[in-house]
Amino acid sequence: MPLTLLGRFHTAPISGIRELNESTQFITISEDNTMAIWETTTQQQLSITQTLDRPVSLAVNDTGMAAFVGTEGGAFLVFDVSNRYKPRLVKQIRFFEEYIPLDLLVTSLNG
Repeated sequence: MPLTLLGRFHTAPISGIRELNESTQFITISEDNTMAIWETTTQQQLSITQTLDRPVSLAVNDTGMAAFVGTEGGAFLVFDVSNRYKPRLVKQIRFFEEYIPLDLLVTSLNG
C-alpha cells in the first residue's frame, strides 16, 4: 500500500496518536501545542485545537468521546471530543506545584 501524505497541518513533531474508538478517526498531539482530529477515509483534518502547554501524553476513553492530554508543565486536560469538528476543553487540573510533566496517561477499561 502506498504512503499517503495528509498535508502539513502540525508544524512540529507529533508526540502522540490514538484511534477514536472503533471509528475511522484518530487524534494526534504535537509539540506545536496543538491537538488535531483526523478522518482516515477522506484523509482530512476535522479540527485542530490549541493546548495551553506542550502536550506530552494522550489517552482516549473507550467510547472515543473524551480525550485526556498531559502537558510538559504538569497540566491534565480533559476534552469532550464528541463533536469532532469542535472539541471542547471541559476540565484542567494541575497535580503539583512544580512543573512536572505528565508524560504517561492510561485509561481504564471503562474510561
